[in-house]
Amino acid sequence: MWYNKLMEKKSNLLIVEDSPMDMFLVRDAFTRAGAGWEITGVNNGEKAMKALLRQEEYSGLPPQDIVIIDLKIPRLSGFEVMEQIKTSGNLKNIVIIVLTSSLSETDRNESMKYSPDGYFVKPSDINGYDEMISQIISISKKPK
Repeated sequence: MWYNKLMEKKSNLLIVEDSPMDMFLVRDAFTRAGAGWEITGVNNGEKAMKALLRQEEYSGLPPQDIVIIDLKIPRLSGFEVMEQIKTSGNLKNIVIIVLTSSLSETDRNESMKYSPDGYFVKPSDINGYDEMISQIISISKKPK
């Protein structure tokens, strides 16, 4: 079962975020949470797909278990990346978490077309990041 795989090994997490500060905050919150995460970060959608498909400079990466993705990223948007994940046979079981600063209902509704496993608006403080990461860890342990 997928849950058991997560518990037996380090989970591989891809963070797709173009803001260096937001990338730091997410990485830092996962580090504080403990759980043994192997974290890779990229700053645009094109690199996200290369990392997920383990192409070019990402060929040595292990398969990713979770992707946390911002919607408003360069090259390929978060929406486009989610669409490619959902249509790729090799990537269908990746847990997708949307992490955005957008409060737009349109963005939320558009995201739901790709059935993400979680949708979060970026917190305004460190405690909010810790609470959010705790929820993401719970989501990631549920069978797909």
